[in-house]
Amino acid sequence: MDLATVTIEDFAPHVGQQFTVDAGSAALALTLRSVEGSGQRWDPSGREAFSILFGGPHDPALAQGTYHVRHDAFGGIDIFLVPVGPDDQGHRYEAVFT
Repeated sequence: MDLATVTIEDFAPHVGQQFTVDAGSAALALTLRSVEGSGQRWDPSGREAFSILFGGPHDPALAQGTYHVRHDAFGGIDIFLVPVGPDDQGHRYEAVFT
């Protein structure tokens, strides 16, 4: 999957599914919780800007940074993840695509 061409439609069918994040010496399982379009089309190709929200365990927590994220449906992609805080299920991480 190419970061420059990824769209909301690539992620939307996988809400509720598990993704694997390469976190240094370990792999961490994250669940895709939501995919939301912004309604804005910043990209010259007309691609809609969107965000995705992952949920992960309480421990370990990921720091903000770029991680290789994998899913069986499309292989892997390097994504900049931002921690957006914990909730009762664990930590949440957001990625924004413009």
